[in-house]
Amino acid sequence: NSNLGLCLFRTKKFREAVPYLQRAVELDPQNPYYHIRLSDALLRTKDRKGSDDHLRTALVLKPDDAFIQTNLGWHLRGRGRRIEANETFREALRLNPRNRAAKIGLGIPLARRAGLIDALFRFSFMIFWMPHRRVLIVLQWLTLFAFLLLASPYVDPSQGQIVAAFFLIWVTYYSLAGQVVKIIGKRRGVHFK
Repeated sequence: NSNLGLCLFRTKKFREAVPYLQRAVELDPQNPYYHIRLSDALLRTKDRKGSDDHLRTALVLKPDDAFIQTNLGWHLRGRGRRIEANETFREALRLNPRNRAAKIGLGIPLARRAGLIDALFRFSFMIFWMPHRRVLIVLQWLTLFAFLLLASPYVDPSQGQIVAAFFLIWVTYYSLAGQVVKIIGKRRGVHFK
């Protein structure tokens, strides 16, 4: 069951993989790796609650595994629970001081040779995961509104252009920050959804 579920998962058939992985967990509930695989599959099918539950179960079964700690840290970070995520990343680094994904999660520079790209990644990560993401969403709507005002014949174009330019810069950077986080993170071994 686990192997068939894993094969389906690797071919990106996540919904089909879930029942097989659930069956594998039912047959051997003490195997932390089955819980990790099921957690990954559930995350890909947008079931974050189930994914977190199985990841925490895997962590209970194998508390000294830095990989599980790091995955849980990224789950928590994705749900906006930054303080818990940082504690989890620190624990992962305590277990494995060379854990690159945990260092990225904490914003620790990875290497001197990757300085500029790493700095761009950290700054983009900070913008993309900042607690004020709702503000940026409002800015996107204001940008749309500003462009609609520019099309209006009753508004002075110079005023509208200044407002639109400001909002356009933020929205563009926010969109690019998301792509930078995904691309550079993937090269560093951290996969974002």
